[in-house]
Amino acid sequence: MKLEPGPKIRILLLLAISFFAGAAVMVVELAAARILTPHFGQSVFVWTNVIGVILASVAAGNYLGGLMADRARSLKPLFAVLALAGALCLAVPGLIRRVPPFFLGDGLQLEEAFSLLVRGSFATTIIVFAPPVLLLGMALPFLVKSAAQAYARVGRASGSIYAASTIGSITGTFL
Repeated sequence: MKLEPGPKIRILLLLAISFFAGAAVMVVELAAARILTPHFGQSVFVWTNVIGVILASVAAGNYLGGLMADRARSLKPLFAVLALAGALCLAVPGLIRRVPPFFLGDGLQLEEAFSLLVRGSFATTIIVFAPPVLLLGMALPFLVKSAAQAYARVGRASGSIYAASTIGSITGTFL
């Protein structure tokens, strides 16, 4: 199926948004692990919490984004969601100074510390990093819907959007 110039530009824009959303998710995930290190260490438990919370946030975002995309008549709500995700990412430095101390008290005994580090890193990841990633996850259903309208083929549209997101995630990982 050959696309006219207008739909080609639209598809390229949708693929670019997908690419950058995928990259942003991985940048947030890797940054989360590094940002949590001074407070909770970098154990396998902290990494497990970060990876698990990020994946759950993407899945929840995909689901909620699908609901929202079905109701939306344009991509305007997507742009608002992405702007809010960006604002939440900018809030991370301020939040990370306030949230971990809430979970880590003074004078911890060694027996108490491990449990608090695991639970604290999990809770902090949910509070600080899950919201922007959930919002980024909402992008893909919007993009698939819009691409399917341009391609008139859902399989090709979804495959292209998810491929662009995955390539973005790979790029974000190496950046």
